[in-house]
Amino acid sequence: MQSTVPRRASTLNSTLPLSLTGYSADLYSDSRKHGYQGPVRNVRLHRATTNGGGTIAKSDDGLRCVVAGRESLRILRLYDAEDAFNNDHKTSIGRGGHRIEASRNIWDGSGLKIDSASTDVAWCHGSYNNKILTSARNGDLIMWDLNRAGNAKYERKTKFHIRSIHKLSCSTIVPYYCVTGSADGDMRVWDLRDMSKSIMKIHHPTSVRSLVFSPCLSHPLQAVVGLDNGSIYRWDLQMGQRGQLDRLPVAHAGPILALDWCSTPGTNNVSDTIVADRSWIVSGGLDHTVKVWDLATSGTSVHIAHQPTYTLHPSFPVRRVLWRPEFPSEIAIVSNEDFGGGSGSELLASPRLQSATPAFINASSSVAKDKDPKGNGADAVEIWDVRRGWIAKWTVEASSSEGGVTGTHLHHVGSH
Repeated sequence: MQSTVPRRASTLNSTLPLSLTGYSADLYSDSRKHGYQGPVRNVRLHRATTNGGGTIAKSDDGLRCVVAGRESLRILRLYDAEDAFNNDHKTSIGRGGHRIEASRNIWDGSGLKIDSASTDVAWCHGSYNNKILTSARNGDLIMWDLNRAGNAKYERKTKFHIRSIHKLSCSTIVPYYCVTGSADGDMRVWDLRDMSKSIMKIHHPTSVRSLVFSPCLSHPLQAVVGLDNGSIYRWDLQMGQRGQLDRLPVAHAGPILALDWCSTPGTNNVSDTIVADRSWIVSGGLDHTVKVWDLATSGTSVHIAHQPTYTLHPSFPVRRVLWRPEFPSEIAIVSNEDFGGGSGSELLASPRLQSATPAFINASSSVAKDKDPKGNGADAVEIWDVRRGWIAKWTVEASSSEGGVTGTHLHHVGSH
């Protein structure tokens, strides 16, 4: 007679561990029913910029954003379905009742020429939140004051770069500081209280394609720069050319077109890997990769690891990357329409995008053509979780149906 071997209990019939008792509903809940459950918040505003592309920046309050085009500069305001709005301005209303209101083109009447056409835009912070900066392809840095009386909002311009400015970034902590990066290889630091000249110049061996100011309270006067040759530099701006903290010579195999910097606060415990008191830098470029770099602290004695902590593999060159507010494991990625469309129709838009995302996703699009020559419905904006390196978590459906997306911003308006 054979001895009986006790059989392992089926996992389907076994009782839940004590630690999970009372949470069985959460284990099997439908994620499409999480978070926001109101009306659809998609709104499309046509002709927000003049032909030739555009860039976008949001205000501190998150209710307004500025969109800069070739010879245009407009303030867009976001309204919920129940909010009152100004009927005198250009307005677009979405299916769910949410609205976007566009101001007049404040570029008109400024007297600026075509060589001052915008290459980037930034909305200043803190006590300077009435100021907007635009950079130009002739090297100009232009300031606009929204509090000026009348229709003329142009305040002044200054020029120290000898070639086009590719990127500018304003400090969220020291609101009167701004940095610009140019095709001449220079990063210049500006004090908005006196723009007669830049207060510092840091030179690089090749063109500066992207840069970002530090969001860290402990070390606010730092900046990260991405170069045309795929290198990343981190600088201590208090030391000028001698303040190089990090150099990653082969961070990417091509030009780095986008950078963003996320500092997780002490009370944030989103995941097991991205934890409190850490900084994370994300970079994206023409080599079809997005890389996340760990910076344990922003101190001068701590250095960026030469190998990325996470690498994402979108199927397109990357134009913009942006950390999702309050969700430091998620990144918005914008494809570079000049080098190919998005990831294609095989990545269908997730039904969770309308219900679970707590963000207004605003994209300014090129409207030079009535139809996208690279194919309608290309998914040019995607939301990725850094822990999933090969497929997007969400896609924004038809975000490039009128041309390539040239800018995006996320605004946190709720939680999961």
